Amino acid sequence: MAALPDSIDALLIPALNGWVGVSPVLDRAIVMLSQAELLKGVVTFAIFWWLWGAPADRHGDRRPTLLAGFAAAVAAVAAGKGLAAILPAEPRPLHDPALAIRLADGLPAYPRDGANAFPSDHAVLYVAMAVAILRASRVAGLLALLHALVVVCLPRVVLGLHGPSDVAAGALVGAGVVLALAPPFEALLVRTPLYDGLTARPGFLHAALFAATMVAALNFAPLREVARDLAALAPAAGP
Repeated sequence: MAALPDSIDALLIPALNGWVGVSPVLDRAIVMLSQAELLKGVVTFAIFWWLWGAPADRHGDRRPTLLAGFAAAVAAVAAGKGLAAILPAEPRPLHDPALAIRLADGLPAYPRDGANAFPSDHAVLYVAMAVAILRASRVAGLLALLHALVVVCLPRVVLGLHGPSDVAAGALVGAGVVLALAPPFEALLVRTPLYDGLTARPGFLHAALFAATMVAALNFAPLREVARDLAALAPAAGP
């Protein structure tokens, strides 16, 4: 990273990590926020589904906006993963001896697996979804954005799992990709028979969308697990 983000991280990480160790109860509360999918993905996608089922407002049917926004958010996650793969690897702050990160009581082990912490994939996904929701409802979108920054991202910085620059970069990727792709995706839906075809089969649409949002709410962990299992099977299937 450039010198400015590094200097910002060096200033903010110790200050935020200073909350660790104040109290075992506080430590475990912060760890819970960072780990509990019920408080992260479930909240964001509950807002998404609430809007999906809400009656149309003066702007009309929200569902094409939500569907296009979700597709754009998935594209944002892919873009974030692509950036992480090609950019120089940045370790998690808790793996940087110079930062002397305090380890919170109850924090599970995060081994040095070589993964790039920049940009934060949590920030990409949750800010992308907040912007997608914001396009459909200003109030719901602002609530989702507040949740993304305070409940999802802040605990990860406090615990040393990410630096502020990781989160800022992830937020920029998530918001930027959704703002760039959601409008053309929505236009494709409403100006072609695609959306009518999907809504003509509501059972298929809702089953597929529920499955997709459930996987996203788990930060795509099920897909990563399947990919790892398939990779492990490949050598065993060879000659």
